[in-house]
Amino acid sequence: MAAGWQTSGKTPAATLYSAIIREIARKGKDARFAKTERGRFAATGKGA
Repeated sequence: MAAGWQTSGKTPAATLYSAIIREIARKGKDARFAKTERGRFAATGKGA
């Protein structure tokens, strides 16, 4: 994977999707990501 990312899970895309959704739900406007449409996200420029 690009940038040295590695995974051993069977569904890494689903894991990442879930983590992004959880962050948006938990942090709201302060989340690092925003959902732009079904299955698509954009970086908000917030956070590290």
